[in-house]
Amino acid sequence: EDFSFEELERRAHAARARRINVRLTPPQNTGNEETRVSRVASTYAFTLHHFDSHVVAITDATLGAVRERYRRYHKKYSPLFTLAIAEGEAVTLELEETYFRLHVKDAGGQFRSRLSYKKLADTARQGEGFYIVATHRESGTIAGMLLVLLYKHAAYDGSVAIDPDFSNRYVSHLLKWRAIEELQKRNIATYELGPKAESGSSTQKELGITHFKEGWSRGLTRPIWEIEKLLEL
Repeated sequence: EDFSFEELERRAHAARARRINVRLTPPQNTGNEETRVSRVASTYAFTLHHFDSHVVAITDATLGAVRERYRRYHKKYSPLFTLAIAEGEAVTLELEETYFRLHVKDAGGQFRSRLSYKKLADTARQGEGFYIVATHRESGTIAGMLLVLLYKHAAYDGSVAIDPDFSNRYVSHLLKWRAIEELQKRNIATYELGPKAESGSSTQKELGITHFKEGWSRGLTRPIWEIEKLLEL
């Protein structure tokens, strides 16, 4: 830890970064996370934070317990798309470029480096995750892609992009449904969807995302601890 945090801060200063954020996300909480992170924060002069993260418990009954509206969306719209898994050699340079362009279109612009998209694709190439690819049957257009990351029998939402032209077909719901089906096959125990937004301190967009996640997690969360340091230039 001495080496890691000293080197982290050295590199952050060299890059003229304004902020360092470190998050502890083990596959399963063991109960000592707060103690461990508090010690690190005190030792290296970081500020301690925590938040609740949505978690889907993966069992044979998971899809039968998701929000009823989601089950209706799946029944109505899934016949319009093929939902394929892409990993290993199936993650071609062409697929990497497709995801990059799709993400830029969804976001309304490019807000991070092209290299970051290659690194995401590499996780799926190296067995550390997989893409779900939704292809519109009639047009052959890739309408959405979701990257799910894997680590020690746990899964994490990685990155998602939906073609705005298909926003009324609930493609994000179909991708999440197919992801859970795949995790069931792989005997993955948990699927973490990310931070839960709190009313009063979150934007309407963040609250909307949380509402979407709760339809899958059904109230199951776990605490995630992180530390932060603001740097002077």
